[in-house]
Amino acid sequence: MPRILIAADKADRFEELARALDSARNVEILWAHDDEAALGKATAASPDLVIVDEHLGQVSGLQWIRRLMEVNAS
Repeated sequence: MPRILIAADKADRFEELARALDSARNVEILWAHDDEAALGKATAASPDLVIVDEHLGQVSGLQWIRRLMEVNAS
């Protein structure tokens, strides 16, 4: 089953997308609402796809992705 991590401090931005993904296909949706939680879930759960909001807590989404790539580039 595909695993998707949605990292957003405002989950309402992605709720409709998450519902559509869940209903269109059997996927596991993981949520994280700040950069540290998102990094922990991304490293522990090895998601197939990560969707990151423009801002994630005190960092930009791009900064967070760079940090994730330093930890786990695969």
